[in-house]
Amino acid sequence: MPPESDQPPPEIIVVLPDTQEVRGRLLARKQTGDGAWLYLVSLPIWHSNDQHEIVAMEYRTWLEPRPDQLRPLDGVDYSGVPTEPLVKPAPDVRWAWTVERVKQGHRIAGTVVHSYDCAHSPKGEEELNADQALTELRRPGARACQDCDAAAALGPRV
Repeated sequence: MPPESDQPPPEIIVVLPDTQEVRGRLLARKQTGDGAWLYLVSLPIWHSNDQHEIVAMEYRTWLEPRPDQLRPLDGVDYSGVPTEPLVKPAPDVRWAWTVERVKQGHRIAGTVVHSYDCAHSPKGEEELNADQALTELRRPGARACQDCDAAAALGPRV
């Protein structure tokens, strides 16, 4: 969470499961992987400690910004609440690979793994996924093409 400011977090109405409404404080907001939002709120409560004394405490919980859980207060500014939007993952880039069998006479002398769109990639060959391409690179005499992305993408893992 960001550093504490000199202003207390803004108040918000928290609706309890039995529909009671209590004032809490909105501490933070974050977006989940599915795009939904969760709000971290704190509620003041009374607690009996080990010495059987009643002491004030704070209870924190994440709630959804739904009217049956949270309601903003009119006139309260929530713009200063620390907000953590979902960081979108990099686009799902799927690589495809092909294998070139290097022949020496009638026998195969080596294997070269190319990205599917490499200029040196054998045309019409089966498209391989990354696991299949890595398996091919483990064969004796196999190497990744240096002219396409195969060496950079597959090389460090081998």
